[in-house]
Amino acid sequence: MNPSGVTGRRGHGFTLTEVVFAVGLLALALVPLFSLLPLALQHTADGKNQTRAALLAQSLFSELKCSPDNNLFLLLPSRGAWTPSAPLNLLSPETETLCVAYDAEETALGSVADPAYQQGLAGAAFFATVSCRFDTISGLGKMTLAIEWPAAAPLGNRHRQIFITWMNPKP
Repeated sequence: MNPSGVTGRRGHGFTLTEVVFAVGLLALALVPLFSLLPLALQHTADGKNQTRAALLAQSLFSELKCSPDNNLFLLLPSRGAWTPSAPLNLLSPETETLCVAYDAEETALGSVADPAYQQGLAGAAFFATVSCRFDTISGLGKMTLAIEWPAAAPLGNRHRQIFITWMNPKP
């Protein structure tokens, strides 16, 4: 207590200098954290697309394996109906390839010719390129599936995942 008997206000709050200093420190701490947010969102989107690519690959492999003989095909939309794609012969010693575009819901849009594949296709989310070739040494058919996204981007700007499976030819 001071000699006049009046108590001071010191200790009952913060001074303006203390508040400004605390807010400055908080701002210095939050700026780096907020700068990481776009990177985290990009990694989340990449993970989502990788998962979707794996699910699409699994679905396509299942569909190809259900082909009744060694001519593998996918069902593609054509004039309002689902029609088989050009077949890929599992017993061919030459590599046969089929490229199909898929939308964001993983519904086939149709087969894609080389120029559209190279330049990108608006409205498509994924490209699936299926290749098959018969291996005479092992006696198995090798199916390679490349899933690429975003399909609207030119070839050099896409992410790509490759999946491989081997199939016994049907008798």
